[in-house]
Amino acid sequence: MSHRESPSSRAYDVNGIQRKGKIRWRFQLPGELAGQPLYTGQSVFATTIDGALHAIDLKKGKANWSSTLPQGHYHPATHDKNHLYLGNRDGVLYAIKQSDGKESWQHTLSHFITTAAQSYGEWTLVGDASGQWHALDSQKGDVEWSTSLRIVADYALVVGQQLYLADRAGQLCAFDLEQMSLLWQTRPGSSLLDTPTATQDHLYLGDVMGQLFCIDRHNGQIVWRTQGEQAFQTSPAVGQATLYACSLNGRIYAIDRATGSHLWQYPLKQRTFSPLTLSKDVLYAHTQDGKLSALDAQEGKKLWQLDTAKTGISRSAPTLIDEELFISTSEHTLLSIASKEKISSYTARPKPTQTTSTSTSHSYLPVSGQYNAETTGGQAQFRGSNERRGEYYGVTEPRKKLGVRWKVKTTDWIYSTPLIVDDVVYAATTNGHLHAFNLETGKELWKYKTKELFTSSGTVVGDVLCIGNYGKKMLAFDRHTGRVLWEKKVGSYVYASPLICDGVVYFGDYDNKFHAISLKDGSDIWSFKSKGNFFSSPALAGDTVYCGCDDNHIYAWDRKNGTLKWSFKAEKGFYASVAHYQGVIYGNNRDGKLYALNAEDGSKLWSFSTGNSIDSSPAVTDEHVYLGVLDNMCHAVDRKTGEKVWSYKTAGRIVASPAVAGGVVMFASEDNKLHVLDRMSGDKLWDHSCGAPFFASPVPHKGAVLFGNRDNYIYVLNVEGPEVPALKQKKAGTATAINQAIFRGGYERRGVYVDVTEPREKLDVRWKFKTDDTIYSTPIALDDTLYFASTNGELQAYDLNTEKRLWHFKTNELFTSSGAIEGDILCIGNYNKKVYAFDRHTGKEVWTQSLGGHIYASPMIYDGAVYVGCYDKKFYALSLKDGSVLWSGKGSASFFSSPAVAGDTVFSGCEDKHVYAWNRHDGTLQWSFKTGSGLYASVAHYDGIIYCGDKGGYIYALDATTGQCLWKEQISKSAIESSPAIT
Repeated sequence: MSHRESPSSRAYDVNGIQRKGKIRWRFQLPGELAGQPLYTGQSVFATTIDGALHAIDLKKGKANWSSTLPQGHYHPATHDKNHLYLGNRDGVLYAIKQSDGKESWQHTLSHFITTAAQSYGEWTLVGDASGQWHALDSQKGDVEWSTSLRIVADYALVVGQQLYLADRAGQLCAFDLEQMSLLWQTRPGSSLLDTPTATQDHLYLGDVMGQLFCIDRHNGQIVWRTQGEQAFQTSPAVGQATLYACSLNGRIYAIDRATGSHLWQYPLKQRTFSPLTLSKDVLYAHTQDGKLSALDAQEGKKLWQLDTAKTGISRSAPTLIDEELFISTSEHTLLSIASKEKISSYTARPKPTQTTSTSTSHSYLPVSGQYNAETTGGQAQFRGSNERRGEYYGVTEPRKKLGVRWKVKTTDWIYSTPLIVDDVVYAATTNGHLHAFNLETGKELWKYKTKELFTSSGTVVGDVLCIGNYGKKMLAFDRHTGRVLWEKKVGSYVYASPLICDGVVYFGDYDNKFHAISLKDGSDIWSFKSKGNFFSSPALAGDTVYCGCDDNHIYAWDRKNGTLKWSFKAEKGFYASVAHYQGVIYGNNRDGKLYALNAEDGSKLWSFSTGNSIDSSPAVTDEHVYLGVLDNMCHAVDRKTGEKVWSYKTAGRIVASPAVAGGVVMFASEDNKLHVLDRMSGDKLWDHSCGAPFFASPVPHKGAVLFGNRDNYIYVLNVEGPEVPALKQKKAGTATAINQAIFRGGYERRGVYVDVTEPREKLDVRWKFKTDDTIYSTPIALDDTLYFASTNGELQAYDLNTEKRLWHFKTNELFTSSGAIEGDILCIGNYNKKVYAFDRHTGKEVWTQSLGGHIYASPMIYDGAVYVGCYDKKFYALSLKDGSVLWSGKGSASFFSSPAVAGDTVFSGCEDKHVYAWNRHDGTLQWSFKTGSGLYASVAHYDGIIYCGDKGGYIYALDATTGQCLWKEQISKSAIESSPAIT
């Protein structure tokens, strides 16, 4: 096996595509790819350098989930069985669950991270700019050890128990991870431009002077070197006897691995910026002109060529899985190339680029005067008013939930908060659709489609709906018909919602600019250039417009001419919208603080620290400021003093902004629930579950609560409660206007809603049998009791007949083990390195035994002993009575496999490619058999034969007495991670 960057990033070893393929699907990424995508099982994980992460179904080309990390320059991801690990130039390493994209932990180093993290057993390894390398517990993020090496690495690679580091200065070194010692250090040539490729005994790499090297990876000695015409800036591909490398001028070299002699050369017509990929006898190269070429690896002859020029050049190696090629390009696109005809597409958020600001008028609707409720009959905007306070009037206080009035499935996720005006709901989706629905029936009135996603909520004034999108445009529509009135082209994406006052549209973009344009035709009035992007929606009070910026500032401008009145600087960026109330600006920051500022001069009045990043906008009432935080917490803070009044914890991050209606505050969470609380006490009134996490905020209305969800649905719930009086109408631009629909309830972004139902009581109960987290392990049942564990560390017992929970146990680490029962005892292992024994009737803990690593697999109980494998490379036999260790056996890698017992022998597979058989009484090793790849699934015994599958797709039948292989068969070209069933 050879390695590029990490063992997981190699192309799968399958037969090459001998005939020309066709593009089967495209997936548009939000920005420049951070190195090689990760291909695991049925998914590909693609990370962009600014922190957007997508899990994509390999068959369909659709996103299973998408996640956005804090903005910064990210390195390629690495992974283990459950997590992805991403580090950035800010020195932060993130652990992200592969199942749903949620963050498990993050760890901040004292210096920036210089290369991609590496997985090694139960550790995640990462290096920083000081030359320190750190081993972090992959499940907790705790630092297990740190060591100082002599090299600040640009490239890293783990092979076996060795860590290999290289830098652009040409240094290369090897570090033994078990002995914690530097093995060797060398400088074979000039500057190195990519990660070495490793085989069992050698490293292969090229330098900027056009030299190729073969280096003994055990002692660092140069075995041979050979010369090409120009620099080698990508990792070579390694075949059984041949090395393939491409120089900067596009010439491919085939080199004898043993001697370094040249076998053949093939001149490509253009450069290639991505590594070559070899699969059996086919070599793939993707050049800067968009040509994907397939060559006969034996003779260097072209087999076929496919033009992907419209998608850009490739900067990561093509990957081949089951006769299907996957490539990524400079235009932020992932392509699936196969012989099939079907083409599907998926578009995600693109990367910002600089363009010239222009204004294009498609059609003209005469507009004049001021756009407010008095003159036009309606206003709708994010957060409910110009002040963006998020408090709503003239609505029902939603004290009781009566049920779902309707839900309508849209074509993609809903990030933005819907608007309501004159019983019409306006909602935009991330695939570029803008919908208008009848509030009472859910009937679609009109739809507008563009190719670029919407994250903006838009704003309605009179007959005009304004909304920005990722097509670098602000668009104005006739809200009754969906007809485009005008388009305003700006320098980059428009993420946030606009504000409209006195015929002027105010908004920021990704081009670091804040704009004031005419509502009549989109023409420029004034603009302001900052040093960061604008994710925040503006707020307005009097003659001043306020907006937060990614450059760590809140800005205040004269709304008529753009003169900067003041700016306030925090420690990190402002992503959420600011809110204004009674002369005070309230802003949530990514430094975890809520700031209260004097609206006249920007001086700080007070701040409240949450300890975690805040991406949602505050909701502001007379008494309190409400805010949701990424640590799952909701807080109520005294508006005048900044002291905490109460807190409420959900089971997911809070990205959506809270909304207030009368005596009720609503929080939408990434735990898939809308939480409805009494706003004075924080007591829960009711909740509503959806099929996916929330990004969009809820909007109260008369007799209803409206929201969109990442399950693609728009929901309208019937609610009842007292009516919240409407505010007396005031001049638009100075206070909240009547009949508004706006993100966060108003221009102030406070998230407080009026003229809605206060949802104090839920009349009908609809529930699903749902745990608080993913269930990896198989439930077990005995005597009408169901036992199951989840990845949030909870073990539960339920009555199978009544669905009543009998007991539960909670720990801080995840369960992936299913457990085992014998008599009255339930045994189960956990990621906190413990095996537990419980009284299965009461949940009382009988004993615990701490081992040397995580316990992933399920234990086996037999004849008074508990058998279980561990991440510490050991297999244990414990006493069922008290958990004491009876004996242990040792492998050379972690045990993911659950054991089997037959007679006097216990069997288990290991990640070190072996099946082991021990005497179950004393642990004497009876035999071991080496497979072709690691074993993750449990072995099975039947009629004197052991059956098992490995990561290479082979299934084996072994003699249970001797370990002799009876037969083996490759049934898949992908890993076998499920246990066999034998009849």
